[in-house]
Amino acid sequence: MSELDLNTAGAFASDDDLHAREVSLGGEKHVVYVRRLPAMELRRFYEESQSTELEVRLNAGFRIVSKSIRKESGGPHVTADAAKKLKAGPMRELMRVFLDVNKLPDEEELGNG
Repeated sequence: MSELDLNTAGAFASDDDLHAREVSLGGEKHVVYVRRLPAMELRRFYEESQSTELEVRLNAGFRIVSKSIRKESGGPHVTADAAKKLKAGPMRELMRVFLDVNKLPDEEELGNG
């Protein structure tokens, strides 16, 4: 068995690939592109969403959507401030696809099951 060097093990690093996902906004279907975020960003999101500070908790979802929802070119699609102005339905759809792309694999998929 060889020693694993996580500094060079690209298969374990977060990719910059965009994952196309279909969302329903205003009764119409659209495609958005979602970036898989590195562990540090996901950890920050989960910590912020559990914060005792109301403002930090309220802004966690808007911040993570602005980091993960991208244009097809890879550039930012929505700022956190613009995300705050979205209606609940569209924001819920964007969070749904963010969570779909950034979910943790099942233990069995990791080979630990």
